[in-house]
Amino acid sequence: GASNNVIRGLTILRAKGTAIVANDWKGTLEDCVITDIQDGGATNATCVFYYTGNNGRPITFSGCSVTGITSATRHAIRFDAGPTGALTLTNCLFRNVSLSLQQFDKNLGFIGTLGLAYGQAYSLYFYDCVFEDVSFRGYDPSNENGMFGSWYYPMVFERCAFRNIASTNGGGYCSIISCNRNSTTLRNCLFQNCKPGAGRAAVSGFWSDVRAYNCTFDAISNGVFRPLPLGTETIRAYNSTITSSESLATANGTYLYLNYVDLF
Repeated sequence: GASNNVIRGLTILRAKGTAIVANDWKGTLEDCVITDIQDGGATNATCVFYYTGNNGRPITFSGCSVTGITSATRHAIRFDAGPTGALTLTNCLFRNVSLSLQQFDKNLGFIGTLGLAYGQAYSLYFYDCVFEDVSFRGYDPSNENGMFGSWYYPMVFERCAFRNIASTNGGGYCSIISCNRNSTTLRNCLFQNCKPGAGRAAVSGFWSDVRAYNCTFDAISNGVFRPLPLGTETIRAYNSTITSSESLATANGTYLYLNYVDLF
C-alpha cells in the first residue's frame, strides 16, 4: 500500500526467490534480518528487495542485516520506480553475499537505480553501513555502471566501509561505485581490499562530479578512481589516504584532483 509503514524486527530465513517485493510503498524496514535466500523465482533477478511503481516514495533500511547469500541473481536491491524518490540505508550490514548471474550492460548493479528515457530513478543515501565479502558478476563495456550506482540522481556515502568487495565474480568487470550523470559525495569512507574489474576503479564518474572527503583507500586493485567526463566534470579527493593500491586513475588522470591526499 501507499501508507507510511514501519516493518520492525522481521527475520527472513531461507526464503525462495526475492525476500521482499514492494509496489508503490513508502516506509521503513528496521532491525530486519535477511539471510540464506534460496534460488528460484526471483523478481527481476533481485534477491533481497525489489521495488516497482509509478510513484516515487521514500524507502529506508535502518539497522538491517543481509548475510550468507549465494544467489544466481543479478541484484541485491533494485528500484524500478518513478518519477523520483530516495533510498536510505542507515547502519546496515551486508556480509558474505555473492551474486552469480551475469550483469548486463546498461543494467543497474548490486544496489542501484536505473534512470533512462522515463526519468525513473532514486537518489541513494548510505550512512554508517558495512559491506564486507561481497561480489557480483559485473559486465560493463560502456563504463556507465557499477556495483553501487544511480543514473542522473545523486548518491551520498558517509562513514561507510567497503571491505573485500569484488566486481569480478565470474570473470566480468565493473567499478565498485559508479556515478552516472550525477553528483556524488563520499565522506569518511573506507575502501579496503577491493577488486574492481579490469580497467575499472573503486570510484568511477561517468559525466559526473564526484567528491571524496577524509576517505581511505587501501589495497585497491586496478585503480582507485576513473574520471569519465563529458565536459568539465571531475573527481576530487580531499584530506584522504591511498595506500598499497595499483594505480590512482585508470583513465583521464587530468580530470582527477588530489587535495591534501597522502600516498603510500
